[in-house]
Amino acid sequence: MSAIITRKYEQWAASQAANNLPARPDTFVFAYIPGQDPEAEISRDEPLPAPTNIVNTAPVMQYGMLNTDAVVFSVVLDTSVGDFDYNWIGLVDQASNTLCMIVHTRTQRKIATSGQEQGNTLTRTLAMEFNGAAGTTQISVTPQTWQIDFSARIFGQDEQLRLANWDVYGEGAFFGDAFLVVRSGDTFAATAGSGYVGGIRAELETDTPIDVTKWTTTVWADVSWQGATTSRWSAHIALTAADTLADYNDAQGFRHYVTAIARIGADGTVTDLRKKGSQGEQEASRLFLRKDANLSDMTNPAAGRDNLGLGELATKDVLYAHDVGAYTQGEADQKFFPRAGGTINGPINVLGDVGTQGGVVVFRNQDGIQTGLLAAYDDGSLSVIRSDTGRGFGIDATGNFYTTDNIPIYEYGARVYSPHNTPTEGAMGQIWWWRDKVTGLIRQGGYIEDSKSEKFLTINFAINFPNAATGFSFTPSAVPDTSNMNISVASFTNSNMTIYHGIQEYKFFWEAVGY
Repeated sequence: MSAIITRKYEQWAASQAANNLPARPDTFVFAYIPGQDPEAEISRDEPLPAPTNIVNTAPVMQYGMLNTDAVVFSVVLDTSVGDFDYNWIGLVDQASNTLCMIVHTRTQRKIATSGQEQGNTLTRTLAMEFNGAAGTTQISVTPQTWQIDFSARIFGQDEQLRLANWDVYGEGAFFGDAFLVVRSGDTFAATAGSGYVGGIRAELETDTPIDVTKWTTTVWADVSWQGATTSRWSAHIALTAADTLADYNDAQGFRHYVTAIARIGADGTVTDLRKKGSQGEQEASRLFLRKDANLSDMTNPAAGRDNLGLGELATKDVLYAHDVGAYTQGEADQKFFPRAGGTINGPINVLGDVGTQGGVVVFRNQDGIQTGLLAAYDDGSLSVIRSDTGRGFGIDATGNFYTTDNIPIYEYGARVYSPHNTPTEGAMGQIWWWRDKVTGLIRQGGYIEDSKSEKFLTINFAINFPNAATGFSFTPSAVPDTSNMNISVASFTNSNMTIYHGIQEYKFFWEAVGY
């Protein structure tokens, strides 16, 4: 690696000093120059690389004075910066575009974190050494004020978090079937899932096989927190079969925390040793009864019965009233006719009158669904009503017979009509209609005054024909020669008709017949 201070910097520094201004570069430039020899001598007149060769620029983050004749400039590119290769580094004053210092180095790579790929952090510090460097750059602060080792603090934060998790989950805690050891033939595996071991959160992303060399052993979850100073740290998990195992430090100095998760018997039977949930949940499991155990986990059932005041009756095989043919009050009410009302199943034969006082006789079908009712009121009126439609008939308080709406009355099989129940209906107006309720015949018509031209015209009926229109007629209101009447039906539906009329037939009466 070689480095130089450029002539342009000397010239710019002299100009800055004359104006009592600092000659202090403020920008790092990284570039990649193909075929560059990092050991070759650098020309003091070398210019900035072409823009196509520059791969990154970053502001100077810190500067400091080593002594009166040497100053340093530093930059940090974190894991969000990349990806690029570089072999050329320069210090530049951005305002004047002055290249101050050049370094040629071997090709190095800067990568950014992407997905599961961890990026790297790049720290670069360049020293400029010449007579009176501190005064020329007007730098008086020393690097010791900002070059700090944060590793101890970060390790302390990790340990603080681990201890906080320990307070909640203790030596070990697992959720659901996580780390559950299961046997398949002569092999064993731990089930995927998450838990805490020694305060470190550990997760098996898939079912993980366990190397078991002999039966009658214990399976341990071995978890450590590992990583490099500038890399992402994570939990390392090992599943170990051993009779005994305790927390330990490995050769690299990483602390390992262990907890037993299963015991394998001589016959290959697996006993689950995992602790479930937080320490509070584990304590609750030890102190309280489980609902799904249905009181089978009581330590002393006899004492529990005494505490509840149940006495000796709270046992099996005790005779009750039904064992000796006695009835409870409720059972008696179901077997015998109550005086204050109730339901009677089966037919009843009554020898005498059946009376009701202020009540209603309700009729139901065999499925228990109400079909009708007979009601007698205090004023002497009587009503018979269908439950499905609400329609009915009766005699009012004055003795008059009446019906509800839309109930036809027949006499010897013939429909009876009255002034309020006529056999026809209709409406009058410019468009009128008439319907025979007996035959269903419908007649309707109207008066049209259209524009004086030959054209097609659609006329909407006053009411729709339920089945079909069967005939049409037209009468012009004023035509000199009726023999030349020119009105015809082009098409029709149950709700309208389209007609054609000539120039003189633009005012006419129309009528349609159907059913």
